[in-house]
Amino acid sequence: MSRLAVLVLFLVSAVTAAAAQEGRYRFETTEDGYVRFDSATGDISVCRKTGEELVCRMSADERRALEDQIDTLQARVEELEAALAGAEAAPEDGLPSEAELDRTLGIMEEVFRRFHGMVRDLESDPPADGGR
Repeated sequence: MSRLAVLVLFLVSAVTAAAAQEGRYRFETTEDGYVRFDSATGDISVCRKTGEELVCRMSADERRALEDQIDTLQARVEELEAALAGAEAAPEDGLPSEAELDRTLGIMEEVFRRFHGMVRDLESDPPADGGR
């Protein structure tokens, strides 16, 4: 019984989807051919009959938006490739570079100097309770 219910549900959804697609595109006749409007996305294409085929091309606005998106993606790919090349240039042994080691040691030296200064300050101050 549940298989039948699933089958009926599938058929109903398929028919509903087909009905929604039926009115998706609207064509308007122009002097040079047709303009196709996609009611689902709002895209507009210019269509011309070439022999037996109807060939549709996207509008200039859509093309410009697509080219902008391609340019953005190409820039991201170049950034990722540069980062990858930098990662590949790192030493294979996994050790930090000389500059990274110097920076780290400099930070550690500053921490130890401050800590040593705090210890000296504590040793030079007499206890408030008289040492008890």
